Amino acid sequence: GIRSRASLHGYRQGSGERNHHRRARADDAVRVAVGLVRISGTSVWFEGDINGTGVVREIQYQINGSGACGLCFQRSEGAKVAGNPMAGGNAATDWGTEVNDLVTPTIFTYFDANGAQILALPADINNNGAILAQVKTIHISLTIQNNQVLDAKTQQPIQTSFEGEVSLNNCSLAANAVPPMSCQ
Repeated sequence: GIRSRASLHGYRQGSGERNHHRRARADDAVRVAVGLVRISGTSVWFEGDINGTGVVREIQYQINGSGACGLCFQRSEGAKVAGNPMAGGNAATDWGTEVNDLVTPTIFTYFDANGAQILALPADINNNGAILAQVKTIHISLTIQNNQVLDAKTQQPIQTSFEGEVSLNNCSLAANAVPPMSCQ
């Protein structure tokens, strides 16, 4: 294939050209998004071009992502780093709080293309990629309660619930030919 010819051509041209081809392959590693990286009832981590610029980003949503806010639903985003994101070199470590005063212990529920709930959680690309490849829908449900805001009649803290679903075109790189992948 073309990659083989380019690599051989690089060796004939000398070290400068060979190093150029190595850089190109390393650059390609940060342009390929694996899709879902890790899922659990309290977090979802994925890679993707989220704003159409061609730059792959690592995104994490998690309860207490920073470790310093037990009642916060937080988000982190950063440029993808080459290599396995589970190896600890991920860029997504700058946590911002999306929702405060969270009282829901589990907020994410996952479903396959047939509508069956995926129960084998947590799952990640290193240990059970076949599970990630089957995710078609992510259901999000969270409840917040600010103890400083009380109902006028009952004098109890007011709770507010939010729900939503995200449907994925999940052509995950986590597993090959795992039916039914939602992109097939």
